[in-house]
Amino acid sequence: MNLIELIELKIKLKKKKPKFLRQDAHKLHLPQNWRKPRGIHNKMRLRKKGHGAKPDSGYRSSKLARYLHHSNFKQVLITNIKDIEKIDPKKEAIILSKRLGLKKKMQIIEKCNQLNIKILNIKNPTKFLDDAKKSKGKLKLEKVEKEERRKKAKEELIKKSEEKQEKELTKEEKKEEEKELEKKLLEKEHPTKKPHDIPHEKMSDKTAKVDSVRTRIPTGGDRSV
Repeated sequence: MNLIELIELKIKLKKKKPKFLRQDAHKLHLPQNWRKPRGIHNKMRLRKKGHGAKPDSGYRSSKLARYLHHSNFKQVLITNIKDIEKIDPKKEAIILSKRLGLKKKMQIIEKCNQLNIKILNIKNPTKFLDDAKKSKGKLKLEKVEKEERRKKAKEELIKKSEEKQEKELTKEEKKEEEKELEKKLLEKEHPTKKPHDIPHEKMSDKTAKVDSVRTRIPTGGDRSV
């Protein structure tokens, strides 16, 4: 038999092949994916008529037509770049595994274009490569933009913290300057006299309080008095 005849036979047999559904899936609203029947009196397990077909090796396609694609190529699953070296481009065509990442897929497609190997699960490999390169470029741009945003956010935080510190320092400096100004004013008004000789009315509240405390404490001897 010719390859084309074998493929046609395979397609005919596949059309006759029944769908293997789970027992009572239509009644009990269960998922339809196949489950092996296990009951002692189960009609499907006993292969009774009208109770649905059970999977069997007899439904399998012929050995010669097995793994043949309708484009007259033998299908080969590829999970690595090294597997491409073993392929004969005249008889075999490849199917890329779904576990492959975008980077490896791109490398495999480029190598297949060089060796003229057909890829069955990608319609237009050149278009796929172009789209992948564009998407990669976009991802790179997005990464760069994200990094820039992070840097800007960090810089802003540092600036804010520095401004806060400056404000705190300016407050303390202002207080010190006010104290120095008070002292200078007192010295200008009474250059010969000491602060405790100056009357309380002309002194500021703070200096007056300090001076009054000093007068209470005796010079030398017991301070408990």
